[in-house]
Amino acid sequence: MFKFSKKKNLRYISENVELYLAKKILLPPLQERRKKYWCGERYVKVKTIPTWEDYVKGQLALKKELPQNSLETIKHELNKKVAVWNGDSTTLEIGSIVNAAKRSLKGGGGIDGAIHRSAGGKFYKECCSLHGCNTGETKITLGYNLPAKFVLHTVGPQGYKPKLLTSCYRTLLDLMVECKIRTVGICGISTGIYGFPLNPAVNIALKTTRDWLLEDNHLDLVDKIVFVTFLKREAKAYENYMYKYFPCDFDQLREEIKSEKYEKKKRNTKSKKKVTKRNQNIIIKETEKSENKRNKTQKQIKEKKERKCETQKK
Repeated sequence: MFKFSKKKNLRYISENVELYLAKKILLPPLQERRKKYWCGERYVKVKTIPTWEDYVKGQLALKKELPQNSLETIKHELNKKVAVWNGDSTTLEIGSIVNAAKRSLKGGGGIDGAIHRSAGGKFYKECCSLHGCNTGETKITLGYNLPAKFVLHTVGPQGYKPKLLTSCYRTLLDLMVECKIRTVGICGISTGIYGFPLNPAVNIALKTTRDWLLEDNHLDLVDKIVFVTFLKREAKAYENYMYKYFPCDFDQLREEIKSEKYEKKKRNTKSKKKVTKRNQNIIIKETEKSENKRNKTQKQIKEKKERKCETQKK
């Protein structure tokens, strides 16, 4: 069922999606693709979302009180690969986004329905061609009218079933790497009408992602994993547990902040000196210009008087 072209770095997901259609979506220049986004110019570039380490540094710069670090080992390389973002994943310009899908893959409520409405009819047609998906597994389609190039459809469990939820995160991350995708926006899975408790679900999402990143060479195969939240309670839960699974070296970050402030102050001082010197030069030039103009005027008046005196004598 899967076809892969190394030359164009494309993965054609379903036999029912013709080759020309995949090329039409993925191969045009970015500016051409942007004209077809369902959200117009309201898309969000993934590179504008700060990494977890940059976010924590910003909180420290604002002198906010942060939770104590967990017993997990601090790994800077991990903190530069993950991020938390509160917003609408259907507006995220990224390699892929996750859809918390039904087993039929034919759309539903919540994020599933929002993605189907935004991606368009061809997206629905390709989803139908996949003949559903088992709980705990993941399938992939093109993004069509979404800013995301691909959509990873994963089916979460109904009720509290940790092993199946862990499988969802594992399979979507494995499939992302298999398809040569380097960025992903992961929404909450099974925390809506499927009834999986929010805090345990967030714990599983973050722990599974951390463990997966530390395996094999996954860190080298991923640029950014964004945990996308929509509700305030989701955002709060993710932020709280991020300090547990992706702890930061607060002291080092504070030193970096001080260093950055010093460098900024140094640059500003240097810039002010340049401005002052430039202003002084401008003032000197203006003074010289004014003096020359005054001397010229006085000379002209003197010459005029002399000519008048000569005329009277004659």
